[in-house]
Amino acid sequence: VLDAGEGTVLDAGEGTVLDAGEGTVVGGSPDAPASMAPVAPALRARGPSSLPLPAWPPAIFRARQVALRDLEALGVPTIVAEYGAVGAGLGSFAWIDYLRICGVPVDQIVALGVNPKPYGHYQLLCGNSQIPDHERLRSNSESTPDNIWGWPGYALREIWWELRRGAVGRAAGVWWQIFGEPSLAQTYTPRIGNVFRALDREARRIGWEQIFRYGRVRAIRQTDDGRYVVAYSTRGTGAPAGTPAHGLLIARYLHLAIGYPAIQVLPDLQRYREATGDFTDVVNAYEAHDQIYERLRRHGGLVMVRGRGIVASRILQRIAEERAHNPQIGVIHLMRSPLAAGRRSGMAQRAVHQHFELQPFNWPRGCWTGPQRKQLERASPADRKRLLGEWGGTTTARRRDWVELIERGLREGWYQVAFGEVERVERDSAGRLSTTVRARGQVRGELSYATDFIIDATGLDATIEANPLLQDLVRHYNLALNPLERLHVENDFEVPGLRNGDGRVYAAGAMTLGGPVAAVDSFLGLQLAAFRSVESLWAQRALGVRRLSSAQSIVQWLKWVRGVKP
Repeated sequence: VLDAGEGTVLDAGEGTVLDAGEGTVVGGSPDAPASMAPVAPALRARGPSSLPLPAWPPAIFRARQVALRDLEALGVPTIVAEYGAVGAGLGSFAWIDYLRICGVPVDQIVALGVNPKPYGHYQLLCGNSQIPDHERLRSNSESTPDNIWGWPGYALREIWWELRRGAVGRAAGVWWQIFGEPSLAQTYTPRIGNVFRALDREARRIGWEQIFRYGRVRAIRQTDDGRYVVAYSTRGTGAPAGTPAHGLLIARYLHLAIGYPAIQVLPDLQRYREATGDFTDVVNAYEAHDQIYERLRRHGGLVMVRGRGIVASRILQRIAEERAHNPQIGVIHLMRSPLAAGRRSGMAQRAVHQHFELQPFNWPRGCWTGPQRKQLERASPADRKRLLGEWGGTTTARRRDWVELIERGLREGWYQVAFGEVERVERDSAGRLSTTVRARGQVRGELSYATDFIIDATGLDATIEANPLLQDLVRHYNLALNPLERLHVENDFEVPGLRNGDGRVYAAGAMTLGGPVAAVDSFLGLQLAAFRSVESLWAQRALGVRRLSSAQSIVQWLKWVRGVKP
């Protein structure tokens, strides 16, 4: 789910969920919990915005183009740079990493976000969904967000680290994985802590500390001189004391990578939470919910888990770990319907185990560098929707420990699977959570399950309607949406409806799903989007951007190896 790497529990690398990127909270009230982010009705492109704007940004932002003289008259702190990255997460990091390697100086780049570490929000979601730093992501070895060349990959680095420690057996085990995966050995995935340490190293190398600025973006507008102005506030961002409350960024080239704006809570659970205010016993897997595991360890209890992707499997693993301390813990795993066969595309069909579709990453591997990627780039919007429907879907990785856990749980009786559509969730007379279900499968009719906790592992929300900033941009500039109702981008990830003279806006991450890349919110997907957009900048002779020729690439890789600034 988060499978930050490539589908870890962040699945960021190869299809994360997270959108590893980006993850800054954009728009909306900084004090509102993400899970309660407002969702607007279905969006269609409209004329210049009639949405009510808050006190910031000011009324001049109602214009399609804002005059520079009006911005100067505001008298607020203004940053002027050639390149601006909105989000400051992993998607922004990938773009800026390419810019720096291609020659753009630090003082011409600004990244606006709420977390000074580019992986900060991603790390938080990983932790909440029970993926601590020592656990492995659902990501591939060559998906290296700290290294645009992908070599050496995480597997080779891990072999080297283990050999230096004298752990020859562990090093041999990693070598066997990358040699035999996926048929002869379990697919290799990196430890999340190793990924974060590598990102810290690259951030220091490219000068991320000088590039990053605290800011919660409120609105983006074209200016009357072919650039863009970004209005942001610093309230609730953790900015140093004395930082002005509001500011402006003016840039000729913008990159939008703002991740998932809201946690997705199933409608029946949302109704229950709104009616009762209970955010401790009924939670989304991406919310902080360690209190549930602490109470299970002390008192035991019955947990209902909903969803059957990679996050659900990780939640089940954490519950099983708690059973080592208190065996009086049980799980009811509620799914909508039984799953007897996996999705099919051509001659290929996914395997299924205990109603879970199994796949190493959340998209077929060819979606990154193989035939599926090329096919999707050439396809029409309608064909893209069809292809993504065939290749996508909820999956989890086949891991021996997880398969053994499920088999043991079924055998011992503490893990049970149920099927059906939820009618309602409420408290019963005994104070437990009662879930009423229209049953499916062998048993039909209305059933009720009494549990102590409910964990919703159905994911995050990346729709335009859930993101106030994107919602405003789409309406104000009549931006086109793709067939999946996400932001339409060209093959170079430009948002064509925002072109302003020489100015360009690019986008990456989950907001572009339905475009030229399937795994848009994975590590490798974010890097591919960055590569395409920086290539486009070079073609336009953008300031400071040099083409990365073969010779230049070798020189820059050697600098990366030595930790020398680009």
